[in-house]
Amino acid sequence: MKNKNLALLIVFLTALLAGGVGTMMKIGLKNIPPFSFTFLRYFVASVFILPLFFREKKRAKIDLTVIKLSLILAINIILFIIGLQWTTVNVGQMICLGIPMIVAIISYFLFKEKLTSKKIIGIIIGLVGSYLLISVKFHSDLNFKMMLIGNSFIFIGSIFYAYYLVLSKKVQKKYSPVYITTIMNLVIMFVSLFLALTDLYYFKAWWTQLNFMSLVSIIYVGIFATTGAYLLNQYSIKLGSPLIASIGLYIQPLFTFIWSYSLIGEKITPNFLVAAMIIFVSALLVKE
Repeated sequence: MKNKNLALLIVFLTALLAGGVGTMMKIGLKNIPPFSFTFLRYFVASVFILPLFFREKKRAKIDLTVIKLSLILAINIILFIIGLQWTTVNVGQMICLGIPMIVAIISYFLFKEKLTSKKIIGIIIGLVGSYLLISVKFHSDLNFKMMLIGNSFIFIGSIFYAYYLVLSKKVQKKYSPVYITTIMNLVIMFVSLFLALTDLYYFKAWWTQLNFMSLVSIIYVGIFATTGAYLLNQYSIKLGSPLIASIGLYIQPLFTFIWSYSLIGEKITPNFLVAAMIIFVSALLVKE
């Protein structure tokens, strides 16, 4: 029980760090192309975590299993970036709210993890709370057909992310969270480097448009929201379960709107407070 409580605390901290991703990326993407931003994000993340990796007393050799796990996460990130071009951030986030349910189903079939009635109720309550939170700001002027394509990319990416969470539990029996996060950062960095080369053609000399806030966004997203959040995410899986770790997806929207309010001036409404209470209750139920 103590480990589950600690895992839940880590989930909240992870959600706090990751909650700033949308706002900071919005600032950075004003002057940096998506694939190039992703490469710089994981480059900074890799530089930051490598000292921790080299300090580990027992450093494992590069394992193909961990590389495959990292590629699964890379697919999720790439599909999300592609899909986001044809849909809205709010819709994309709503689609990702189905991940805990996907995690629960995958965990049940692969590892026979029990689905108690309390967990199921917690997942449903969290889904309702997050929907209430995000739907308050929902609006779109995009073409329905293009949105459908974008949403499909994000939905498929969500399935890959759910697999990443579930399979991480198995990999952790052999490797540390620092090792897994380091390999993940390096793999995604090299994959995004290949994609970033296309930005040189479509976005001529984009680096000449960089400013101070662009650099701040890269540093924050790279260090805190990537290495910090993913490392904490691995620990929440290790101490709790993939399902508990995935509950951060319910909590994260709360912090996302707090970040938006602080940096952009978006107001907190009564709906926000109600949704926050609902999501908090759902997290307590699922951790049991």
